[in-house]
Amino acid sequence: MKKNKSNAVLIRLVAHEDVYLFKKCISNKFTQLNSFMNFDHIRMTEDNLKNGKKELELKLQLKDKEISIHLEKIDYLEELVMELEATLKNKSDSNSDALSRFEIKELARKNRGLKDRISFLRLENVKLKQELEKMEKSQSISSSVIKFPKFEYYKTENENDDLNELDDNQSLTSSVLFQKLTEFLRGCVDDREILGSALFDINGKLLFALIPEKILSNVIREFEVRRKNKLPITVKMFLELRDHQKICSEYFKIQGLEFNLVLIFSQRVNFGIGNMLLRDIEKKLMNLF
Repeated sequence: MKKNKSNAVLIRLVAHEDVYLFKKCISNKFTQLNSFMNFDHIRMTEDNLKNGKKELELKLQLKDKEISIHLEKIDYLEELVMELEATLKNKSDSNSDALSRFEIKELARKNRGLKDRISFLRLENVKLKQELEKMEKSQSISSSVIKFPKFEYYKTENENDDLNELDDNQSLTSSVLFQKLTEFLRGCVDDREILGSALFDINGKLLFALIPEKILSNVIREFEVRRKNKLPITVKMFLELRDHQKICSEYFKIQGLEFNLVLIFSQRVNFGIGNMLLRDIEKKLMNLF
């Protein structure tokens, strides 16, 4: 009887471990998928800009060629008109005069049509050049701001983590409250001032991040140091990277749940402005519920 009980306990433990491993595998797959999707999206955007620019440049070349061809035709027709008018002066035959005058009128009509066509082409050229300038400007802005792709992460897991703690985090990240928080934080990232956002639990474990990978590793390292040293809850944290980007973190509590909110700011934002933006976002988060 005892043997049957111990076997049943062992089966439950094995089943629990299998569920944990399955969850871990699925979580890793989703992390990889989100990473590739975000990277492909940025790469597709840049490719679309390049392809659009090439297409506009090709259209401009074709229209310039068409304008050149029409100008040559106009020169030829004007010379022909001048020859016919000179012939009219030298001829006295009324029938020849009538024919020459008719030809001159036809040539003049064709000439006007070509000139109208050239005016239209030149107007189109101006519009295409304006579009090309806008595209070049947007391409230069995107290449100067987005230095590396952002990856989306959902909670970190460690082999030494307690299974109950992992289950708690799993239920948290799938809750309606957490989904609202992450949806709001995605909307805060604008690639001008706020470059990324993240949520950690009070033990420094990553729950969610939409953040450049290189910066994320620095933030995780800072929380891990505080966790190993058993320091008190990090109420606020300010870091400055070598490229003068800033990392601001603040502890907050909502509906009984405790988080560390992290925002990454661009070089143009100083710590004073960053702290103000962080507190403003925290207030907006509180107003969601």
